[in-house]
This record gives sequence, C-alpha cells and structure tokens, in this order.
Amino acid sequence: MDLKNFLPPVVSDFIRKNRRVVTYKSYEEALSHCTRNAYQNEELCNIIADKTLNHLESLKKKPFTLNPTTVYLAFALNYFANVHDKKSITVLDFGGACGAHYYEVRSVLSQAISLNWIVIETEQMIRSATSRGFANSELSFMTYIDDIEEAVDFVHSSSALQYVSAPYDFLKKLIDVRAKMILLNRMMFNKNNYDVITIQRSFLSSNGPGKLPPKYTDKRIMYPHTTMAIDRMNSMMINNGYECLSEFDEPSGKFSLGKEEILGKGLLFIKK
Repeated sequence: MDLKNFLPPVVSDFIRKNRRVVTYKSYEEALSHCTRNAYQNEELCNIIADKTLNHLESLKKKPFTLNPTTVYLAFALNYFANVHDKKSITVLDFGGACGAHYYEVRSVLSQAISLNWIVIETEQMIRSATSRGFANSELSFMTYIDDIEEAVDFVHSSSALQYVSAPYDFLKKLIDVRAKMILLNRMMFNKNNYDVITIQRSFLSSNGPGKLPPKYTDKRIMYPHTTMAIDRMNSMMINNGYECLSEFDEPSGKFSLGKEEILGKGLLFIKK
C-alpha cells in the first residue's frame, strides 16, 4: 500500500466554523470537487521542504519554539526508552513530510538515545526532502511501509490519517507493524460513531512549519478530509491488542462542523 493517493498532513488552519457544512458519501466524491493534485504537486512539496529548512535553522537558536504535540511525542519516546530500557528506538513516522518531527525531537531527546527514524511519504515529498539533504544516519524516507525490513518499536502519525483515501485501512496497516507503542498525534475525531467527509480549504502558506518563503506565491487549495469516528478507531486498536495509555487534548483539532461534536486528540497506545 503506497501513499501516492493521499494528502500530506502538515496543515495548520483547519476551518473551525462552517455556516454551511457540505458532506460527501466518499473520499472520491469529495476529491472530484477539489483542487487538481492539490497535495501531490511539486510546488507544494518544495514549499514544505523549504519551510522546513528555515524551521531547522530556528531550532539552532535559543530559545527555540516547540509545539505541544512535539513535546508529547518527545515524552512518549522518553517513556518508551525508560520502560523498555532501550538506547535505540526505530520509529515509523507515517506522513512525516520532510522529517521535522525527527529534528524537533532530536533537539530535546537525550543524545544517549539513538534513533532510526523512517518517514513514510509520497514519492514527490521524498524527492523534495532528499534533494535538500534532510536524510542523515538516523533519518530515512520510504514510500511503502512493507519495504521496512527492521522491527519497528514505535509508530507515530501526526494529522495524517484524516487525509488518506481509506483511513481505517491505513490504520490497520500501521497496527500490523506490531510496534510496542503507537502515537496518533494531532488527530480530529467525531464523537458520534460515524465518519464525516468534507472538503478542507487552506492556503499554500499554511502547509509546513513557519512562513512562506519569498520566492513562492500564496494561493488557496482544497482537499478531502475525513473526520474519523473515535469509537471505531478505539475498537480497532483494542481488537488488535492495544490499550490507550494516555491522551492529550489538541486544541488545533477542535472545530465546529455543523451538529457534530469534534474532538482534537493525541492518543498514545501500548501493545498489551
């Protein structure tokens, strides 16, 4: 299963209030009303890559800024290292763009803990990332989960599943890796037990960390978004041998969508 047909997750301006909420029966129906190749084009991937370059420079300065979800990720990795007495952790970062999560965590995690950080991304995003030198001895990029040969200790996915064409299929793929921990970070869920498929609108400048580099022209793009049912997601995790260890309220995931009660969550699951 590859990532060619889903949208990268780095979006910061999810619409909180919609006076008129339009829902769709399927991802494909929503996609037919969206910007053509909105999240698969070279320009967008290059924007995210160039913004990430600037972001990494900001991490070299003090004080640098970390968002709450990064702090939660760093906590979870440190917890994993302590519980399992591990000095080396293999991480699968599903939809991790150019590896910003790795670089942020590396800036605060003990250097005594080595990381093997594998980002699963689209082919174009990988080209944009590798051409700018993001890969290193700890950070690598792949398009297919099945190509990972080593055992994965920790699965991380931040605001990615809601942008794929079949979120529960991809969630099952992540579960089947059989990692000891799975962190679903910066997620949006419907408290009611059904999915809500809508169209999200954002500016190019809202994708990736930081400001839009001067050489790019900002514009609006549209792409499908699936607000997953939290009960269905939890049932999948429980039925596959995971239990929720902790949760984190994620304000950026909370928005108004008609009559639906939307939850913004980070959820850390452990293998029983």
